[in-house]
Amino acid sequence: FLNAAIRGRALGQYFTPRPVVDFMTRIGLQGKDVASPPKVIDACSGTAGFLIEVMAYLLSSLRDEKRFTDDEQRTIRDKICNEMLFGIDGNERVARIARINMYLHGDGGSHIFLGNGLDNEPIITDDMSDERKDEVLDHVEKIKPESFDLVLTNPPFSMVLSNTNEDEERILSQRSFSRGRNSVKSNILFLIRYYELLKPGGDLLIILDDTILNGGSHIYTEVRQWIMKNFIILGIHSLPFNAFFKAKANIKTSILHLRKRKSDIEKQGHVFMSIGNNIGHDNSLKDTPERNNLTDILVTYLEWRRTGNFTEIIKPNHDLKENLECSEQVWLVAPEELSEERLDAFYYSPELKNTWTDLKEMEKRGEISLMNGKAFKLRPKLSKESKQELISSKEQLKYIEIGDVTRYGLILTYITNTLDKLPSRGEYQIKKGDILLAINNSSRGTVVLVPKKFDGAICTSGFLVIVPQTEMERYLLWYGLRSEYCRAQIYYLSQTASQPELKLSAWRKHFKVPMPIGSIAEKAFEDAKEFNHHMNKLLDADNYRLR
Repeated sequence: FLNAAIRGRALGQYFTPRPVVDFMTRIGLQGKDVASPPKVIDACSGTAGFLIEVMAYLLSSLRDEKRFTDDEQRTIRDKICNEMLFGIDGNERVARIARINMYLHGDGGSHIFLGNGLDNEPIITDDMSDERKDEVLDHVEKIKPESFDLVLTNPPFSMVLSNTNEDEERILSQRSFSRGRNSVKSNILFLIRYYELLKPGGDLLIILDDTILNGGSHIYTEVRQWIMKNFIILGIHSLPFNAFFKAKANIKTSILHLRKRKSDIEKQGHVFMSIGNNIGHDNSLKDTPERNNLTDILVTYLEWRRTGNFTEIIKPNHDLKENLECSEQVWLVAPEELSEERLDAFYYSPELKNTWTDLKEMEKRGEISLMNGKAFKLRPKLSKESKQELISSKEQLKYIEIGDVTRYGLILTYITNTLDKLPSRGEYQIKKGDILLAINNSSRGTVVLVPKKFDGAICTSGFLVIVPQTEMERYLLWYGLRSEYCRAQIYYLSQTASQPELKLSAWRKHFKVPMPIGSIAEKAFEDAKEFNHHMNKLLDADNYRLR
């Protein structure tokens, strides 16, 4: 299993950006008395970054204390360094580096174990050295259920345990959640493992990929239900898309701050949420410490916990040199607003709520009619039978990708071939007058009114294909979908971590399309017709030259 763990966890995932480590440590230690230091564990510790930060922070706090004698300070310092910090990692080389790191920073306990952090019952095998056997016995003795006050951790994003592997199946069988499943992502299992290790009332701060927080599949809904049942949710902090670029990981992540319930009747309180657009570097990995949002978020959180006073923050991006995607936002969410449907901060974003509020105000003023996504007819994906008919016909078909289209809806390029030679993501056969809406977050705002030239073409599943029922609806829909109101909804309603996109369920349930009415509709209709007329002229640009 250790070899599988090394293969499954990219080396870059051992790297957690320093501002994130500091942020999580400060939040995790908030309210903790250095006189009674917390017992801390990271069961996928890497080179022990979190544990070193905890030790540094506690020792610094101890130095500033005036209430202790020299002997009392020495006793507390020894306790922090020798008894309170524990880590586990499955990579022998990394675990050795972690021990050296801890030692160089003052740790004397050497509680960094080589092993599987998910394993409740580490096994001693005949081929182990006596030293290794002693380490496993120490691991079993020291890592006990309900014995830790605080977890700070960044488990691997992509590792999956499968019951086809004997060692991994043994780990899966240790938890009721994973029994009967063929495979489970390791970070889900780490969530459960940390619940087992924490004392009632203990805190967990964990970095998770957003798929766990907003994925639509049944297992992710189950995980969110399990979280809400077993923990009090204290905070959800959305990290920017570039948070792990330095570690070569392009994935959307969040920090989840949970407290293990002391009883089944303990009530959920308000949740502190934030969306950061910068953690100290930009997309090109240039350091931008002055832009680090985590400082604002941390100060606001500490002030709220200390005094009970809270001021919501929404800071639009005014730095045109950096594409920050969204505003920095800090706010509170009432317990009754929480939903197992989604637990990512984007879903509860003030900017998303403000977008819907603005649209409702426009509707009240008689400027627009608001229509839910489910009100529009969608073109279905090609069936197996339809695909086979097209393949058999040997018809040459145009194929359109999102990258072939400008944000303004002009189709710049395409390829032509028989369906069996086109990319497999070609899922729709489109018709003249259809509306193509790009659902990928990175392409939000791309809307195409399909011209006659592409009647019968194939397009990628990265589009939602809407079938307007009238000419008026066609042009007003195109006009409304290109608005910033719709771009914002695509951004905040998108789901999953690696390629966030607007899912069909969110389109039908939550998306609100502004359709102009009255005199505004008349002008929008004429403007849209005129614009698309010019677009069609551009498509025929090759006809306007000497041949």
